Amino acid sequence: MAKVFKLFACCIPVKGVKRSIVCDLQRNNSEFIPNTLFEILKKYDGKQLASIKYLYEQKHDEIIDEYFNFLLEKEFGFWCHQDEVEQFPPIQINWERPEFITNAIIDIKAEKVKNLDFSLIAMQLDKLACKALQIRAFQTIPVEIIHNVLTHFDSSRLRHIDLLLKYDKQTPIEVFQHLCREFLRIQYITLHSSPSILFEKVSSSNA
Repeated sequence: MAKVFKLFACCIPVKGVKRSIVCDLQRNNSEFIPNTLFEILKKYDGKQLASIKYLYEQKHDEIIDEYFNFLLEKEFGFWCHQDEVEQFPPIQINWERPEFITNAIIDIKAEKVKNLDFSLIAMQLDKLACKALQIRAFQTIPVEIIHNVLTHFDSSRLRHIDLLLKYDKQTPIEVFQHLCREFLRIQYITLHSSPSILFEKVSSSNA
């Protein structure tokens, strides 16, 4: 009996504009794929390989074979008999959380930050059981202000804090490294408008 290709339930294809991606939810891994392969996986799911090649008029047999070899190599799926497909149902992607909100964003400006009661904001986010916060500044803002804002969330229920700040050549990277070590909830600091691209990993053990 001819076999069909079946993605593992934890491997979810997601379509993009120019290319797509397969997300392996179990192993927290992902790989880019052509949109044509996404079409095969979604539109022709459950069809035999010979049928898929026929639908593409036998013009792309070699490429289609490469696609499925790639999926096997990455351990995204397996071959099974067509009458076995129902034994492998899709994963349930319904998502429920106890929090009223999962994340929040605060936009700040240096000249208006004193008008915001961050202690009150922290308390309100705690009542909502919010777990993640992003603090954004689209204008140059002194690090001292960022430091002061972060102190108000130091004893909150937040698990993650991300900072999106404007690049300032007067502020050395070591200042942001120190922030990460002092406020362990910081997960990412992104400096936009930077003239160069740099990725820096900071470990709290270096404090």
